Amino acid sequence: MRPSSARGSEAVSVEDATLPTGEPRMSCQKVVSLDAQQPFCRQGAVLGPRGQQFHRRRISDIVNDFNSSHTNMRVRLQTQEKGARHKQQGSKMKKQKESQCTQKTISLLSPLGTIQVSGCENGVHTIQILMDVAPAERSSEAPLSCVVNDSPAETSPELQRCVEWLQAYFSEPQTAGSLPFPAFHHPALQGDAFTSRVLHVLLRDVKLGETVSYKRLAEMAGNPRAVRAVGGAMRRNPVPLLIPCHRVISSSGQSGPYMSGKGNHLKQWLLTHERQRGEG
Repeated sequence: MRPSSARGSEAVSVEDATLPTGEPRMSCQKVVSLDAQQPFCRQGAVLGPRGQQFHRRRISDIVNDFNSSHTNMRVRLQTQEKGARHKQQGSKMKKQKESQCTQKTISLLSPLGTIQVSGCENGVHTIQILMDVAPAERSSEAPLSCVVNDSPAETSPELQRCVEWLQAYFSEPQTAGSLPFPAFHHPALQGDAFTSRVLHVLLRDVKLGETVSYKRLAEMAGNPRAVRAVGGAMRRNPVPLLIPCHRVISSSGQSGPYMSGKGNHLKQWLLTHERQRGEG
């Protein structure tokens, strides 16, 4: 129905139309007032009772939607902040745990150049191959040597075991398996994270003179789809040589990268060293 006009300053009244289904609607759809007490349409007509009820309900829906979206956003932000705090606290606890150790470093002169072994009373933390010289030439007549170049006055039994194992590995690698193996005390090798799990599987199941593909190692670690994650675990290996990440090769048979591609020649040297000495 049409709005009825009024004289003077009286507003124009707008009555509600009714749909065939019985649902109410406003005869004037272009409501511009946000005043829930006296809403009016663009033409200045005052809405009737049903129109005002519809208008108030519409405003309430908008406010509720806004509050709900705001609440959801606040919850998401709080969840993200909580996760970030937990991650930061976990990383901080690991660093604190590692920093509480009194680490000492032994420097070795090996066929690969200088090797630095760091550890504490609880175990070996890291092994670093400095690549300061070219790998030594092999000779069937003279065994390769690995000698201590620099060592603190006192070292832990675990560090000493690591040194003895490396010396045996370079001179006669087939005898290294009979020696006591040092313990590890690096955070990446603790717990049940995938990196720790795949590195321990590699250490346990891939023996001297053997190789394994990234894909096969992912299957052995219980996640056949984690081929890329296996590659990442090899790059994060804190104790190369002890945990033989050089034995992990591509499915095509190529040796693949070593030490982020900078030590590919060392990987080939190690594989040849193990194969030749194992046969001897």
